[in-house]
Amino acid sequence: MCMQRALPKIEDHELAGATLVLGCYGGMDTFSDLELGKAIIQSDPIRYRNLNARLDHLRTKTFEAARSIAARQTW
Repeated sequence: MCMQRALPKIEDHELAGATLVLGCYGGMDTFSDLELGKAIIQSDPIRYRNLNARLDHLRTKTFEAARSIAARQTW
């Protein structure tokens, strides 16, 4: 839901979009806590691990980009 609020701002090239993205990280039950493929933990643990490693990589890249934009290092 947090990213859904940020997306229209991002599409409109508003700085508030980056700020909203940053708000999606940290705390309980946030984007940082998201895990994918919980149903396959037992049946395919390697796929589960790879899936979440990819998510973690993309999550980190998104956070870094939003932080740079919010700091006005990138526009």
